[in-house]
Amino acid sequence: MRSFALAILTAGLLLAVSSCNLLLPVDCTDIGCPDALSVEITDTGSERYQVMLLVQGEEIVTRDVDCGGPAGCRAYFEETPAEATIRIEAEDGSVVEHLVRPTYEPQYPNGRRCDREPVCYQASVALRAPDAVG
Repeated sequence: MRSFALAILTAGLLLAVSSCNLLLPVDCTDIGCPDALSVEITDTGSERYQVMLLVQGEEIVTRDVDCGGPAGCRAYFEETPAEATIRIEAEDGSVVEHLVRPTYEPQYPNGRRCDREPVCYQASVALRAPDAVG
C-alpha cells in the first residue's frame, strides 16, 4: 500500500513538473521593445494626416501618417506620457484634438520566464479623425 501511494505521488509530481516545463531549459533571446504609445486614427476621410503629441501644451513630436501604408492609419510614439493631447490634422487643414490618459501594459517579448521584470510598457488609443468629428 505504501509503495502504491508513493507511485501515485511520484506520478502526480512528474505530471505537475512536466506541465510547467520547470526542468526544461528556456531559450531566451535579446528581443526587446520600446516603451511606446500607439495612436490609431479611426473613421478616416483622408489618406494622410499629421499626428502631433503634445504634453503640457508643448509639442513633443509630429508623425506623418499615410493611411494606405502597411501600418494602416496609425502613429507610433516612443514616449509614454500619463496624459497628453493628440492633435490630428487632415490634408484639408481640418484639425481635432483629443485629451488622452493611456493605460500602459507591461510587455514581455521573450515571455515571462525570460524577462523577470517588464521589458517595456505600451498603450494604444483609437481616436476619430477630424473629418469624422465635425
